[in-house]
Amino acid sequence: MDALSYCSLLLKQYYAFGAGIPLCFYLIKMLANMGEKLDVMKYFTIFSLLPTDLIVAKDPQVIFYNIALAVIGIVLFTGGILVFNRKDFSI
Repeated sequence: MDALSYCSLLLKQYYAFGAGIPLCFYLIKMLANMGEKLDVMKYFTIFSLLPTDLIVAKDPQVIFYNIALAVIGIVLFTGGILVFNRKDFSI
């Protein structure tokens, strides 16, 4: 029963990080859009790499933002695989 409660605790932590980090980025973006004093905060979110105005205008510069997002995704996915492979699951 202890293993089950430990797995439940880990699962809650994974859900907290999985939902909490994007929510935190979204709240920071909302705060940055509220006024000029907080405008600097918009550069601390991953959402700043998705320029919707350039996408709508079909600007060729969008490809650099897409490459940056793809690199971030690949690095995070690879990191997740490495961490998962190091786990010792006793079945």
